[in-house]
Amino acid sequence: MRILTIEDSPDLQLLYKTVIKMLGYECVGFETATEARQHLLENAKPDLIMLDLTLPDLELTEFRSFFSQIPNFSDIPLLVSSGRDDLHLWAQSLGAFHALKKPVDIPSLRTFLKDFNERQKKSAPEASL
Repeated sequence: MRILTIEDSPDLQLLYKTVIKMLGYECVGFETATEARQHLLENAKPDLIMLDLTLPDLELTEFRSFFSQIPNFSDIPLLVSSGRDDLHLWAQSLGAFHALKKPVDIPSLRTFLKDFNERQKKSAPEASL
């Protein structure tokens, strides 16, 4: 499973990468939405995007237009995180698959990622023989 993280806190970015890699998944992380968008334009799409809702270069009201250049962007499951009181409202309006309140509980993150990976495996088309 490939996960792309967009988190402007270097400490949280490192923590997310560590947890993700310990679970055996691939991870690439960016501190700005602009860097992540460029990566998405040039590389294969990830299986999941983890997005911090309070990035300095991304207004949430412009989220869809900001990433509109990415082919099939809306097909990529989105996990949002924030300390905002209105986290779940924003998660719903952005079409997020899941939301995690900061400070993120690491055992909850691990459980979510494992469960998400299992769901992805079950929903993937069977390889032809």
